[in-house]
Amino acid sequence: YCLEFNVALADLADEKKDKNDV
Repeated sequence: YCLEFNVALADLADEKKDKNDV
């Protein structure tokens, strides 16, 4: 996969984790 695609997935995962933490 493209590196940028991996970064986008990581950002999505971080956002989901942040919402769960709140």
